[in-house]
Amino acid sequence: MSRLEENWDAAVALTSAGRARVWRIYMVASALAFQFGDITVNQTLAVARTPDGRSGMPLTRDGLLPGPR
Repeated sequence: MSRLEENWDAAVALTSAGRARVWRIYMVASALAFQFGDITVNQTLAVARTPDGRSGMPLTRDGLLPGPR
């Protein structure tokens, strides 16, 4: 949210004042909803399988991203 505020004039220049204000409201509402546990984020990773049915992806997140989680 602070980046939006720091770059407010650029955001307005890219779209419009009205749309930038709607985006600001969306960001604040989303932050509050995350804080109170009303929304979460889910990710889905889709990969193409080889002819023998393998994807080459590990069954868990371990090994996908470097560093601690």
